[in-house]
Amino acid sequence: MKENNNSEQQLKELCIILINILNSMKKEGIIDEQQYLKHTKLKKKFIEYLDKLEMLQ
Repeated sequence: MKENNNSEQQLKELCIILINILNSMKKEGIIDEQQYLKHTKLKKKFIEYLDKLEMLQ
């Protein structure tokens, strides 16, 4: 169970890093709003899901 939690935490951290990179790319005009939303939607849902799980434990 601890291995699974560690993997989930690592994935959460990776999602946060990727969202931050995408934020920078959007600010610099490299990607537009549609591309940003396409690439961040699932990552944000995953982070929210893990946050809810952490609250239940």
